[in-house]
Amino acid sequence: MTRERQILGESGEEAAFEFLRKKGYRILERNYKTPLGEIDIIAQDKEKLVFVEVKSLSYTSYILPQEMLNKKKQEQIIRVALSYLKAKGLKDADCRFDCVAVVFSLGNEPEIELIKDAFQSDDRYLY
Repeated sequence: MTRERQILGESGEEAAFEFLRKKGYRILERNYKTPLGEIDIIAQDKEKLVFVEVKSLSYTSYILPQEMLNKKKQEQIIRVALSYLKAKGLKDADCRFDCVAVVFSLGNEPEIELIKDAFQSDDRYLY
């Protein structure tokens, strides 16, 4: 990963963090890492435990950030989420997977879109 891409990702995660806080999410974890992978943000939204993937792009991209959340990445996030639930003893938690798409443009505030229930776990990943 280039340094420019890393800075874009970190800026996107910070923008998403502030955006979610303002929306009333209670942030529980940031950059939760396991040997299985990482989840950008884990938060509480009312009664739901939310696993959030942040996708950031510059205005020069020809795709939407959320289009980068492919099936392989979704499966990795699901496995890490299950690991988190097990580690925290939250087997019966009501969960969902959100995506925060952040687009940076020159001289402007980033455009941020919250996609609730961006994807779901299937039966292969039952706890």
